Amino acid sequence: MRISIDGEDQPAGQKIVKEIRLRSLPKRAVEASSLDAAAATKRYKRSLWWTFGFIYFAIVLGCLLSLPKITNGASAIAFFTVVLLFVGAIVYFHRRDIRRWRERSAARIGELPPVGTTASASPESLTIFGESYPWSELKVEAVDFALKRSKRRSWLEVDRMRLLGKDGKSFMIDLFGYRNGDKLIDMAANRLWPQIQPAVNGAAA
Repeated sequence: MRISIDGEDQPAGQKIVKEIRLRSLPKRAVEASSLDAAAATKRYKRSLWWTFGFIYFAIVLGCLLSLPKITNGASAIAFFTVVLLFVGAIVYFHRRDIRRWRERSAARIGELPPVGTTASASPESLTIFGESYPWSELKVEAVDFALKRSKRRSWLEVDRMRLLGKDGKSFMIDLFGYRNGDKLIDMAANRLWPQIQPAVNGAAA
């Protein structure tokens, strides 16, 4: 099983020490369909704004709450210098993530099924290309994790998975490359985690 983080392959047999978080298993069956590059990019940028928008809001709120505590010019200069440095760092990471997406999106979208291909997932099986595969009959060929960050912590979440059916068909499922791709990935990651866990713990692929 090939393991990668933000598109960078990890050495085979190396334990992933970073915390891995699985989102909750969807309670209902998931209906998804593959997207074109423009729609996938829109989904990605929207997810970034949820993350960075919250940070920007927190910065503005923190500034407003701190203003009454600034009592002289020196403290004001120090305060706004720190704020500007912090904002600059956040803007850098925001722009960096968008740049990375643009650099990799063509290859990433190129690995997906044709636009409009439908996929449905339930706790029992995955259906794609008109074929239904019980989870127990699917092999995980590759997993790509996305590195997520908060103010004090960082962790990994499943971003993409390449799966192989017993009939020899191989296909990619992708968080941003499908409508409802987040729920599709959540279902697959939870159901196939018993296969993935030994690999991220350093077991031979």
